[in-house]
Amino acid sequence: VCSSDLGASKRAKALQRALKDRFKLLLTATPLQNSLMELYGLVSIIDEKLFGDEVSFKINYGGKPTPASLAILRDRLRPICLRTLRKDVQAAGHINYTKRISSTFTFEPHDTEVKLYDGLSRYLQRKDTIAFGAKPNQLVMLVIRKILGSSTFAVADTLTSIIDRLKKLEPVVPEDLADIDTAEEIAEEWAADDEDVEEAAEPIDPEKLRAEIEELTGFRDLARSIRSNAKGEKLVEALAGVLDDIESKKGQRKAVIFTESVRTQKYLFDLLSANGYQGQIALMNGQNKDATSVAIYEAWKARHAGSDALSGSRTADMKAAIVEAFKNEKTILIATESGAEG
Repeated sequence: VCSSDLGASKRAKALQRALKDRFKLLLTATPLQNSLMELYGLVSIIDEKLFGDEVSFKINYGGKPTPASLAILRDRLRPICLRTLRKDVQAAGHINYTKRISSTFTFEPHDTEVKLYDGLSRYLQRKDTIAFGAKPNQLVMLVIRKILGSSTFAVADTLTSIIDRLKKLEPVVPEDLADIDTAEEIAEEWAADDEDVEEAAEPIDPEKLRAEIEELTGFRDLARSIRSNAKGEKLVEALAGVLDDIESKKGQRKAVIFTESVRTQKYLFDLLSANGYQGQIALMNGQNKDATSVAIYEAWKARHAGSDALSGSRTADMKAAIVEAFKNEKTILIATESGAEG
């Protein structure tokens, strides 16, 4: 069960109705992500009366947690929730996890990157922006900060979308954040949060609007002018040594690189292809419409034609094809959140 599907969404409520009179056992590896309401959604599938209605749950547990409120919440969950930790599984001897050997690499952003990050961060911290209003949705701000921290290539197009919205006097919408693979789930949580927020529209000062558009355009143009990211340069510098180290420990010469941004994924693909890894890279994201992925998929379908390896679902089969290509042929897999799910 993917818990992100079980918040205050239409899918969750439809699932709850469909399973109302059935015996239920829910298994999840990631019970909570962004909202405690996901816990409410999960529990409601099992017992819709345990926490009462959503309003009561938010009143009792939705604020800043205290030791007392957390203790009460754990006690309420105890009869229906069993949480098995990794250490418990290891102690029981059921699974021998691969030992993780971590390495941390530091880098210094270029001056232009620092200027962009600091300036846009100050803008996002303001409470008087037209784009986000006096009470900005915290989920939206979190996503934009993720894009900002990902790469200058990722944030440039996002800023263009926000500027276009401002020019039309329209609010920012989830589609403007489509660079993040989980945009559909974000949109559902966004809508759920906005149900509780009703703001009277205030007249917009034309001069303030012009100044904000000019400010964001300056950030966008600065982002577009940056052709080299220090983080990317550090990746190229460190990757060969990491692969050599893996090989010296009798491992396969392979690496998985995670990024939450589809645009950053494309940047990394081009960067690594230009620095000795051309033809050795597979991508995994929510769409996989790029030429490399399509070629991998078509070859995989031809190879498995007539077998039960083909599920009939393009999404599932594409993921299987990408995984197989990485396992047998490719050196590097660059994955978005799609690669972390399953």
